[in-house]
Order: sequence, then C-alpha cells, then structure tokens
Amino acid sequence: MRRLNPEIIYCSITGYGQTGGQKDFAGHDVNFFSYSGVLDLMGEGDRCPSIPGVQIADLAAGGMNAAIGILLALLYGAKSGRGQFIDISMTDGMASFLPIALHFFQEDGVLPQRGASLLSHKYAC
Repeated sequence: MRRLNPEIIYCSITGYGQTGGQKDFAGHDVNFFSYSGVLDLMGEGDRCPSIPGVQIADLAAGGMNAAIGILLALLYGAKSGRGQFIDISMTDGMASFLPIALHFFQEDGVLPQRGASLLSHKYAC
C-alpha cells in the first residue's frame, strides 16, 4: 500500500505484538491484563486478583493508544507528507499502567503487593 500511497497511515492492533513467541496467540482483554502484570495488583491482598468489569486493555491499551498514534501520525504527515505505520500491542500498552509499581521496584527491588500499593487504599487520604 505504501508504494501506491506514500502518505498512507495504517495501524495494527495485536494482543502481544508483531514478533515474539506469542505473536500468533489468540487473546482477550483479561489475557493482556494478566501478561502485563496489572491484574496481579487488582483487588484485596488476601484474595484472588479482581478482574475488572470493563475491557481496559481493549479500550485503553489498544483503542486509545491507537487513536493517539494515528493523531501523531497525522501531525507528522501534515509536515512531512509521509505516512506512518502504527504498531500497537495491547499487552505492552497495559504495562504502561504500571509506572508507580515499577518506580518502587526500581527503588528498593520489592514488587508492590495486591491491596498494599500506594493506590489501593493502603494510605488514608
């Protein structure tokens, strides 16, 4: 397509990315949520992880990241006259939901525990 139209913008949304051992795996929102590590932080500490009632990986990590990528490609294309390929992995997108957990892990080497993280009501407001 790019040979026919060098200004084309196209986007691919996959569960696990274009390459790697899981690239051909089927998946659902909860799979991407789990593989990213986000699910392990959801819920109360003495219980199993709590699966959210909405499709966060599909909507936020997939759809919103794709929309942002396409908007940025439109800005780039307006200046350069060139298109872009946007490659979205929903699992990678979910990992972007972990900045606070990763900060504390990098600081002291301890992974936050379910129900005891900064944003899970551990501290009173």
